[in-house]
Amino acid sequence: MDLKEEDWKLWKQEWKNYANITQLHKHPEDVQTSLLLHCAGRNILSIYNAFEFRTDESDTNPQTVLEKLDDYFTGEINETMKRFSFNKRNQAMDENVDSYVTCLRTLALL
Repeated sequence: MDLKEEDWKLWKQEWKNYANITQLHKHPEDVQTSLLLHCAGRNILSIYNAFEFRTDESDTNPQTVLEKLDDYFTGEINETMKRFSFNKRNQAMDENVDSYVTCLRTLALL
């Protein structure tokens, strides 16, 4: 699974919902992180294995792992390119207004 920034943001939102529903916070951090990496899949696990953690960071803290993955997928933000993508988006002939507006809102949030 090759994730883009938008896909990562959606997956992370799904993960937070799952963690909340299952009350994952009641489990030890290493269990939370293991489940996070298992649910994310092999490609994410490979990315995680390449991370270097500072001495003050724990590789079993799920919040730290999510922050590192955020940094990996987000990288540097190119404002000019994001503006260009937003301004370039036109409504397709067979696209309804609701879909078009939803797409614009998504582009605005990126």
